[in-house]
Amino acid sequence: MYIGSTGQRGLHHLIYEILDNAVDEMQAGAARQAWVELDLPSGWVRVRDDGRGIPTALHPTTGVSALETVLTVLHAGGKFGGQASGYGVSGGLHGVGLSVVNALSAALEVEVWREGRSLGQGAQSMQHGTEVRFRFDPAIFSSGAEFDPETVRGRLRETAFINAGAAIHFRVG
Repeated sequence: MYIGSTGQRGLHHLIYEILDNAVDEMQAGAARQAWVELDLPSGWVRVRDDGRGIPTALHPTTGVSALETVLTVLHAGGKFGGQASGYGVSGGLHGVGLSVVNALSAALEVEVWREGRSLGQGAQSMQHGTEVRFRFDPAIFSSGAEFDPETVRGRLRETAFINAGAAIHFRVG
């Protein structure tokens, strides 16, 4: 299993997979900030960055948008092609983050702002970046599994420390 467990550790790993995408944008010099928000009463998690935004053009292999491809196909992201991939370095472990989070979520929404255009509802033009919102599927995760804000805060603090110049904002609602 890509997330390690169906307990609390695996649940937190869902957040880290999406955050790793934002960190990749920071390491590529395309983003400076990320925001992570836990809405504990509803179970929704929001991760947003001010990077380039997930590409939305047709994917050459799948024939559908690159966004749909990274949401539904394992190993479809641009992580492991070296400099040609858009990322000289990458923090993700398997290159499956968004598709795995999608598969393990009861609901997932993605909003992309790219090249002055938006893909998604209610997006404002002239922004750039990606926002992923998800709510984990309780049928998959262990009974009683829930997000621990202090665990997430600790991971965000570590991530910010090793990525000098990056700002990672955290909010619990």
